[in-house]
Amino acid sequence: MYLQGVSTRKVAKVMNEICGGNGVSATYVSQCCAQLDTIFEKWRNRPIPPIAHLFLDATYTKVRMHDIVSDCAVFVAVGIDAETGRRMLLGVSVGLSEAAEHWSSFIQSLRMRGMNRPNCITSDDHKGIRKALAETLTGVPWQRCQFHFQQNAQAHVTSVRYRSIAAAHIRNVFNAGNRTSAELMIRNTLSTFREDKQYKLADWFEENIEECLTVIDCPPEVQRRLRTSNIMESINRQLKRRTNVISIFPSEASLLRIVTAKAMELSDEWEGISGKSYISPEKLQLAAEALQAASSQPQHPAA
Repeated sequence: MYLQGVSTRKVAKVMNEICGGNGVSATYVSQCCAQLDTIFEKWRNRPIPPIAHLFLDATYTKVRMHDIVSDCAVFVAVGIDAETGRRMLLGVSVGLSEAAEHWSSFIQSLRMRGMNRPNCITSDDHKGIRKALAETLTGVPWQRCQFHFQQNAQAHVTSVRYRSIAAAHIRNVFNAGNRTSAELMIRNTLSTFREDKQYKLADWFEENIEECLTVIDCPPEVQRRLRTSNIMESINRQLKRRTNVISIFPSEASLLRIVTAKAMELSDEWEGISGKSYISPEKLQLAAEALQAASSQPQHPAA
């Protein structure tokens, strides 16, 4: 019951009613659950097979530390198995924040378990992730999440009315299908933004759009899978459904226990016999070749 998200207090209440009040306390429930930590630790340290693509993200949950309730970061890594094309939940961790040192520690733990240098990495533009990737996976192509980019763009629009217009223009660039078409659309979009006196948006767009087009030369179905970190948003929602029941965790260890249990459950579904290929190995190979070719080409300004 506890691992399904039921609080220790409620578990204790049910057990007392069933067993006739034989002294089952919330503390005792926690002690029983702590015995699973060896299993969870083994899962978090299992070897990682060759990974074609890496997704990174974090969510926050409240934890009581030294009698103060603080937001604690839950780090999550998902990989695409290079041989099978299936998704793998590579690991989870918790930390006081998304500072670069915490992200670096998490990524280094993946490398110590045998994770190779993936062909590409998708994440949002969090400064902690960017700095950590520069330190731990130097030179690996990075795809900035297009969904988060769309959200970030709204902060540079000068009127509410223009938000939907800006979003439509940016979406057209993302859906261009190839780099040549995307660069043409970027020039047209910049021209439109400046004609509409959206100078702040135009400057920000021109400076950052290239980070969103790393996988633009990959096959269309691969682009759709890799160009956003939406896969991580789904995982975060499922983790939240578990952690929200408890609301405030008594320690980082108790939080890590719950998110590990859920991560194991999700990963078993993806990696099991009934698990489906997320991207076929053949398409992953084509994507790897496209990324390799793009990295060897000199970068030209979009406008």
